[in-house]
Amino acid sequence: MDSALIIHRVHFALAMMFHYILPQLTMGLAPLIVVLKTFAIVNNDENYNTAARFWARIFGLNFALGVVTGIPMEFHLSRANSYIRRLRNSRRLVACHAECGFDLKFPAS
Repeated sequence: MDSALIIHRVHFALAMMFHYILPQLTMGLAPLIVVLKTFAIVNNDENYNTAARFWARIFGLNFALGVVTGIPMEFHLSRANSYIRRLRNSRRLVACHAECGFDLKFPAS
């Protein structure tokens, strides 16, 4: 294999890995921020408010990184669209979706 294909596969793997993790962290941080902000208002405690602001910054960064990793992932997966059409109504399609390995199994080269 040539080095460009290896670099492309590594980029795809990193984008998938981070895009799989970041949305879950974002969804988990949202209730935490709500609880901390509620405690800050109910108890009139500045420590809870400071913690809520800290986690809100992490939430924003996490959300932005999720978007940034999702955009190239869309282009990676759209390249495999012709292979997906051939596999439609096939048991292999389910396996491909489960593994998210379109780019590794069906390289465009």
